[in-house]
Amino acid sequence: MPLLGMNIINELYLLLMCVCFITSIGIGKIDKNLRILSILLFFSILTETFVYTMYYSKEYKSYYFLVYHLYIPIEYSLLTYYFQTQIHDQKLKKVLIYTIPFIWIACAVISIWFSGLFNYPGYSLNLTGCLIMLWAIIILFNIPPEVNFTLFRLPVFWVTAGILIYYAGNFFFNSLYQYLLDTRFELSRTLNWLINKGLNFVLYVCFIVAFICSRRMRKFL
Repeated sequence: MPLLGMNIINELYLLLMCVCFITSIGIGKIDKNLRILSILLFFSILTETFVYTMYYSKEYKSYYFLVYHLYIPIEYSLLTYYFQTQIHDQKLKKVLIYTIPFIWIACAVISIWFSGLFNYPGYSLNLTGCLIMLWAIIILFNIPPEVNFTLFRLPVFWVTAGILIYYAGNFFFNSLYQYLLDTRFELSRTLNWLINKGLNFVLYVCFIVAFICSRRMRKFL
């Protein structure tokens, strides 16, 4: 979940997202499950484009957080759908899928009645983040032993590792960011650059490594 910071950091962040998306192009022919992440990247870039356009316009600057409120359930749905493709237990797969409509409803309730549509959606982020981390941990502990590949060559390892680092690292930041925006704006910007942006870079680098690993595995097979 990106936030605004210095222009140079935003530009580097968007560049990394584009590189990640380009790396993912064609990956669906190799690994159909990773195609879901490619779709997620497309929505992420689209979201950032809208956000930055709104933020730097005088007319819509106060409303850019609304885009993130809309993006969060989309992000959760795609990540959860990806995780359920990595699970063989049919009951657990259904549990993951059933949480998707719950999250859409919960995020709508939180956004409208608790955090506000034009404030930072920290509560929704932490709710979806906790569930996504739970799915990631389940996936990590259920990776079957591979004869020909080490753990670090498996795309799913890099995807789950990046997601765990990102959401765990941002948990307390999400809880405090709106308060800091209202009371200590400069500090909130600094923490955004150090924590949120830094973890975003880690996340997308992990995604890039996952895409590269998938291509190499295909060549090996």
